[in-house]
Amino acid sequence: LRRAVSQAEREADSLKEERSELSAQVGRLSEELNKAKKENANWTARERDYQRQLSEVVRNLDTQTSQSAQLGSQVDSLGQAIDALKRERDNFRGQAADHLAKSEELTAKLEDSEKRLTRMTADRDRQASRLRALTTDKNNLNSRFLQMLEEKEQLETARELEASLRVEEREFEQDRQRSRIFLGTHPIGSLEISPPLTEGDKASVRFEMDSPDTVKFSEVERKLYDSLGEKPRMAAVWTLDEEVEGLELALIQGEAEQEVAPRETAEWAWEVRGTPPAATPVKLSVQLIDGNDHRVLVASREYRLRPGGIGGLINRSFSLWAVLLGFLGGAGLVAAAVVLRRGKRVEDPSPRPAGPRLYVEEKKL
Repeated sequence: LRRAVSQAEREADSLKEERSELSAQVGRLSEELNKAKKENANWTARERDYQRQLSEVVRNLDTQTSQSAQLGSQVDSLGQAIDALKRERDNFRGQAADHLAKSEELTAKLEDSEKRLTRMTADRDRQASRLRALTTDKNNLNSRFLQMLEEKEQLETARELEASLRVEEREFEQDRQRSRIFLGTHPIGSLEISPPLTEGDKASVRFEMDSPDTVKFSEVERKLYDSLGEKPRMAAVWTLDEEVEGLELALIQGEAEQEVAPRETAEWAWEVRGTPPAATPVKLSVQLIDGNDHRVLVASREYRLRPGGIGGLINRSFSLWAVLLGFLGGAGLVAAAVVLRRGKRVEDPSPRPAGPRLYVEEKKL
């Protein structure tokens, strides 16, 4: 487009020069035409003067008979002069007609050049406008590309951070779980979860941020840790896998998102509101929020809310695994008792009575 605009500008300059030359030629031809018109007027005046003189000579012919020969020669000379003037006038008129035709031709060329110049100027302006528009679009595309590239790098960093985080369980109880959070091989925090068990229970989550020695971090680990920002943010959310009318875990302490600087603690507390009709799965998600507002999953736990009352107590006391293990243990004990009983019958059979045997021996003696 720039080459097209440059070519259009060069053609426009050439047309301007051509128009200037044509204008100069038209001016010169106009001057010559005006000069020819003046000369034609002079010749016409001279012709009228000769005509007047000829008329006077003719009027004086009757009174000057004595000078007839001289007058005849004068008349002949005057006629020749008049013919010469007529020829000059005709020649001048032909030249004036040629000049006028050339002037009209140059005028037409000048008008055509002006039209071409107008079209080329409009085309150049249109191409320049398109070039500006394309330049603007190019800048917009470049900025959008750089923005998308930056967002892609941020997402890749968030994925690497999530892949580098790991959780090690340190203490696992029914009503409390303690874990350590590691970035690669370096601990960065502690997580404590108290899950809800039944209706009316309270659940809590506590996260304590360490102040790790980043000097020992690798370059990649330091980059991932720095992506959290000066004050990392934490979020803890409980969700129900199944929608149960009137059942929810309401946040009663802390904000959904909290800033946790090194050596600081973030705490949340929830209350179970409503009655679960049966064992209802609930899920806890603990997330880190980096400096670019990307959420990174730290830990995900799933529990079951059980209804209250005796049924709930039984469900809490005897889980399916406990019942299964009890059944298997009882079956094993029964099988062991049966085996022992059969072995006793084979190794220690009941003896026969000894009385008659002794009596027969006495008779023989």
